[in-house]
Amino acid sequence: MNLVIGVLTLGGVIALRNWFSLYKRHRIGHGYSSVPLIGGALLVTGMWMLPVTRPYAWAGVFLDYGTLIVVLRLPRLANELWSTSRFNLLSEYVGHRGSMSACLRLFRKGRFTLVQRIDRPPGTLGFMGRSMPGTWQREGNRVILLHGAERAVLEVVQKEPKALQWTTGFPSTERNEELSLAGINLSLRTGRAA
Repeated sequence: MNLVIGVLTLGGVIALRNWFSLYKRHRIGHGYSSVPLIGGALLVTGMWMLPVTRPYAWAGVFLDYGTLIVVLRLPRLANELWSTSRFNLLSEYVGHRGSMSACLRLFRKGRFTLVQRIDRPPGTLGFMGRSMPGTWQREGNRVILLHGAERAVLEVVQKEPKALQWTTGFPSTERNEELSLAGINLSLRTGRAA
């Protein structure tokens, strides 16, 4: 019985903290992040352990904001995973400049991912990489990438139609010399040319 009380108490404390973080975020404008799944899992487990509350154990999911948010976002997460899966990959472009490498993947339904990696010697501080999702569209011989309010433009290299060249990068990326993509050519690695 002490174990059940301990599990329910811990789950309740985490659930209260999660709801308080939501309140604080709306009231003050900032707050702590909620702890996903743990509070709800503890509440469900504790309620399942008590014969009286066993039929209502599922309610533990709704009593914890952190767990509730995860459950509500599962369909969106599944859609994101599917839309950027290998099954929907149209083409993949890679390019290098110095120690920085970039991989641009274009997916069906206008989705893209851009992954940048910087190889650094051990013990050196700085960016190691960055990943960016967004939408893309084709306009003539240009590929337009949109990430939030930012926009980048790539053009098909005339001499090599299976390559793209950055003409206008994302402003947030171009402010950092190491992550700047200006002038870098991306060669087609897999799929068909955009």
